[in-house]
Amino acid sequence: YGLLHKEELLHFYSLLDGNLLEDITIGYHSHNNFQLGYSNSIAFLENKTASRSVLVDGTLFGMGKSAGNAPIELLAMHLNNRYGRQYKISSILEAIDINIMNIFATKPWGYSYIFYISALNDCHPNYVFYLINKNTLSINSINEILFKIPVDNKLLYNEKLIESMYNDYQCVAIDDSEDIIELKKIIEARNIVLLGPGKSINVCSEKIKKCIRESNSIVISVNSVMTPYDCDYIFLASSKRYNVEYPIFKQYHDKIIASSNITPIMGDFRYRVNYEKLTKGLETEVCDNSLVLLMQLMTILKPKKIMLAGFDGFSGQYEDDYYDPGIALNLKNSAAVINDKTQKYIEKISKELDISFITDSVYNKR
Repeated sequence: YGLLHKEELLHFYSLLDGNLLEDITIGYHSHNNFQLGYSNSIAFLENKTASRSVLVDGTLFGMGKSAGNAPIELLAMHLNNRYGRQYKISSILEAIDINIMNIFATKPWGYSYIFYISALNDCHPNYVFYLINKNTLSINSINEILFKIPVDNKLLYNEKLIESMYNDYQCVAIDDSEDIIELKKIIEARNIVLLGPGKSINVCSEKIKKCIRESNSIVISVNSVMTPYDCDYIFLASSKRYNVEYPIFKQYHDKIIASSNITPIMGDFRYRVNYEKLTKGLETEVCDNSLVLLMQLMTILKPKKIMLAGFDGFSGQYEDDYYDPGIALNLKNSAAVINDKTQKYIEKISKELDISFITDSVYNKR
């Protein structure tokens, strides 16, 4: 996983060199998670003993899984310059140009902060992918979870383990009884307009504002401060979004209704509700979907009517799914599943709540 630093590499080499027969060649194949593939190879070559043959290997343009390997064109250049070898660098570069760059253009490799996080925590990269693909966690939260993975499980990926650890991390237990009572006094028997991050929030702004005025609704935005609208409250269930936009959220601190998985950076939120309570009985694909969590809260608060705007659904082209590309989440590989599960949830919950759509949505099948 590219975890070796120079001192560790040379320590292992000394153990091998001291215990193997002299006619055995010691080889080194380096991964590049820490950008050390080339420099470690140089150190390995420089510290070889006189009686020992060694070899280093690499790949054209560092081609390889995830962060890739030591680039063979760099190794060849170093061997030519330092050890008088005669590798034909131009032929290697020609091979890269003709054969490798086309592959790199469609399936790139190389330094990535995801694989850096993996190496930093001495763990399998799939743990990082799992947590990042949740699209709910800050990098600080991801590191906290990865740090707690048992040593015996770090390098052997266990999806059930990381799913359990994610759920445990999110389920911060709090006593929300007083906040629920207060919120129910505000929401019960009232018309509610919920604002999502879809493009229709801008395209249909006049229609949405007219509906808000005519229905005398309480307006709640989800995970975002939507400045064109005079929102009464902001429902916050994503620690990633909270961390990214904290300077903005800070100005609206007294309007935030936060699920308990969100840790306030400064001062407590006006209202906090129990995350575990909101996720109870939900399918895995939507258990951290902020719209679904807010609808779960609405089943407790009992509004008269709920009207949805800006919950367009996901196309997979994530830059096109949001009113602001800066808040886009990459759901390319899971958009269809999330759309389907969310639509089925809305259909089911509509038997309990009066729900309508102000703007077009893939969730509205009625």
